[in-house]
Amino acid sequence: MNHSNHRLTGKERALNGMLNMKTDRISVHPAIDVSYSARLYGKNVGECFMDPGLHARALENVFCSHPEIDGLYVNLCLSPDSFEKTWKEGSDTYVLDNGGMTWFVPPDDVGSVKAHQIHKIDDFLLKTQNPLKEGIIGTYTAISQEIKDQYLIVPGLTGPFSQLVFMLGLTETLLLIYDQPDELKQALEWRTQKAIEWADEFIKKGVECVWIGE
Repeated sequence: MNHSNHRLTGKERALNGMLNMKTDRISVHPAIDVSYSARLYGKNVGECFMDPGLHARALENVFCSHPEIDGLYVNLCLSPDSFEKTWKEGSDTYVLDNGGMTWFVPPDDVGSVKAHQIHKIDDFLLKTQNPLKEGIIGTYTAISQEIKDQYLIVPGLTGPFSQLVFMLGLTETLLLIYDQPDELKQALEWRTQKAIEWADEFIKKGVECVWIGE
């Protein structure tokens, strides 16, 4: 342990811990993301899930209540930048995104995919669209630089196989392992390229580390 008088920032402490370097104390980087931060901020989880600016403010607010933690996460979320259509059914919101996914977003929880427009493994959308990145990129960008300088904000990147599960459906993707393995491999190569483009965008924005959902 470093017993000097220098107190590290949360970002320095978390990064030092991951790099096996000296820290002033054990790093505390809990799995806090939109679900907890929205409620703490007094907003609906679903509302924050679909609004990168509001999501960012909710994450920033966490440090008002927990200044001692070293950082938090930007988990899977949506952005209007990828919306094709939205509608309400009662208090619930539905979103059709540009990847052909229809999301069900209740007011008190994160969204989940309820329907898919993609039904074939060679669908053009699998080659061209990357709707899952927009919410995370938008939220990370909207977090103030002051917060990002002080704390380690870890945005997410959805892995290639998980991207297919979101865009095609779990059952359909698993069946392709047996029914069309060569075509599945080709689709995974397309989605791997999309994941690389996602990572490249993180690098341009100065992101120090990411979590990969796979």
